[in-house]
Amino acid sequence: MTFRLKPDRGQILFSKKGQQKETTIEREADLTGIILAGGQGKRFGKDKGDIFLWGELLIERIVKILSQFFTEILIITSRDKQENYRQKFSSLNINIFPDIFDRKGPLGGLHSGLNFSSNYHSFVVGCDMPFLNPSLINYFKKVSKENDVVVARLKSGFEPLHAIYSKRCLPFIEECIQRNDLRIFDFYDKVKIRILSEEEIERFDPKKLSFFNINTEKDLKEAMRIQKFLTQKRNYQP
Repeated sequence: MTFRLKPDRGQILFSKKGQQKETTIEREADLTGIILAGGQGKRFGKDKGDIFLWGELLIERIVKILSQFFTEILIITSRDKQENYRQKFSSLNINIFPDIFDRKGPLGGLHSGLNFSSNYHSFVVGCDMPFLNPSLINYFKKVSKENDVVVARLKSGFEPLHAIYSKRCLPFIEECIQRNDLRIFDFYDKVKIRILSEEEIERFDPKKLSFFNINTEKDLKEAMRIQKFLTQKRNYQP
């Protein structure tokens, strides 16, 4: 498959060999995939962009999954990491942009991503999520039309870093940033939102691993344990 990005934004071709997938992918050129990677990784002890799993950097793994769905993929990072990321991920041939509002956390990254996105809707994820589920992403896409936010709400609360946002969210995000109110979900009541229930999520991802993220070395070890279990389960033949 060859993905052609719009040249008027300085974007270039991104080619990947087709891989066999269990999920039937509905490809549309109307969403952007955004990876937020601006955090300092203080709990993890180093930049999460350096997380290496299963023979590749985790961000490379995420890009491969998102490229099944989105013709435009962006990485948003902090200003001090932008040049390093451009060099580190040059082989991916995707655009890497800095935060417009520096040091404003994931909300600032979301603001930058929506500003730089060429499309009205964007699917936004963190850079530390190793178990993104293609079937679930496909479902998010299906229900995104005519909504400004599509987000899951689990027993633990909203999952704002595995969600779809429209550009209509931008002025409300900017208001929150100006007030230094940096919780992503605080602007949700200002826009049209589609909340996905836990039951909806479990139809595609029964263990809800899509929302697993790596914040600590302990989380990294747990991700490796989960992947080992999943691999053994796939290879098991009764």
